[in-house]
Amino acid sequence: MSALYDLANTVIPGLTADENIRLVKRIGAGGFGTVYTAWGHESDFAVKCTPASDDPKSLEHRLMQKEITAHRKVSSHPNVVSYYTTHVQGGVAFHVMNHVRGGNLFNAIRRGAFDNNAQHVKNGMLSLLGALQYAHQRGVYHCDIKPENILCCREDGTGFRLADFGVSTESPTTRFVGTDAYIPPEGFSWRNKAYSSAAADKWAATIVLINMLGGDPWAQADFRDSFYTEFRRDEKYLNRTCGVTAKANAFLRRCLAEDPAARPSIEEMMEELASIDKFTVDGFWPERPHESPTTPREVSLPPLPPSFLLPELDDGDDSAPESTGLPTPLSPLVALVKAPKSPSLGRVLRRAFKSRPVRVVAQKPVVVACAVVRRVRRASL
Repeated sequence: MSALYDLANTVIPGLTADENIRLVKRIGAGGFGTVYTAWGHESDFAVKCTPASDDPKSLEHRLMQKEITAHRKVSSHPNVVSYYTTHVQGGVAFHVMNHVRGGNLFNAIRRGAFDNNAQHVKNGMLSLLGALQYAHQRGVYHCDIKPENILCCREDGTGFRLADFGVSTESPTTRFVGTDAYIPPEGFSWRNKAYSSAAADKWAATIVLINMLGGDPWAQADFRDSFYTEFRRDEKYLNRTCGVTAKANAFLRRCLAEDPAARPSIEEMMEELASIDKFTVDGFWPERPHESPTTPREVSLPPLPPSFLLPELDDGDDSAPESTGLPTPLSPLVALVKAPKSPSLGRVLRRAFKSRPVRVVAQKPVVVACAVVRRVRRASL
């Protein structure tokens, strides 16, 4: 796996016999691989590098073939990242794709690309839903729709391209796959039953829409999450926390129905979305009790041993934990944690420290996140 993080200047065969592609710069990394910009004879590419195996029975080989098959089926849609070819060498699979230059949707949201721009929001969501409709018609279900997996052709957030089919499935049902904040409530059922893959994609796309409107509704659609419980109880929860209009709120609540069968089809979602002229009210200041506008104090944590866990605190206890031999910045009153930059991780940490501000910095290790999740679950019981 470590080799995947040092592949710049690697040369692989190109799309034609007389072309080579050279990896130039790493632009992203995740649990399933690393993405580089690359240059061919006359054009640039994005190359996703994942572990590969020559053994057709190995898990790595089966996962690679599964992703390639799914991506090929939907690659021709204008709102899906174009897939070209895969080349395997040195235990690494190089998946060659179109380079989408504008970054991902998460960064566009952070830049405020959709603030007070209903048409911008509408165009983006219609593009995303169109890509999902096309994929579902071909029996492909993405299963990990989130802003990080949606690329933008331009830095202003326009021109959506759906990416990363690493956990996609061709089965109409699935079991707990994806990113917590975008998994539907049926994915958290204690019965652990398979649920509709299409319904899960529609749910996740709706959460992405809320993200574009400035909302961060809950850590997970689980009854143990106090914010999701409040959403179920209060019809105007999204009005208060995201400032959505009455028409937008009615649409969002239909799309987030607890019963998957009650959620509208993608065609119905597109039709109703197109009829909404305004998504948020003017001059709205979000009511987010779990976040604070205060600028956090910068405190760097030292590398933590793998076995380290944060001490559990009783709910409502604002005192610092007992001494662990580590510096006092581990108090929940501080707010800078060294961990990979991720909106999902940021949500977890902010809820863990309740109203105290938390900033996530892109460094390792990630042990702190695992420890904090335990506190989140305690606090939401």
